[in-house]
Amino acid sequence: MRIFGPSWKTTVIGFVAAVASYLASMGVNLPTDRDGWTSAIISASLFALGATAKDSNVTNSPIPVEAKPFEAKPATP
Repeated sequence: MRIFGPSWKTTVIGFVAAVASYLASMGVNLPTDRDGWTSAIISASLFALGATAKDSNVTNSPIPVEAKPFEAKPATP
């Protein structure tokens, strides 16, 4: 299991986005009301998105996958 998930770049970007989002809305305080918890959940969602996203085979692709040939069927009138 990799620590950073499928792509370390998107994980770092997701973490930075989550921290920035939380700090912008809450500062360095823990959530105490509904608005605070909503902000915390949105920030956690940003981190989860960044941790699970992959950079379209740009990073962490051990071997670039070659496209498979596609055989088109003849059109029927």
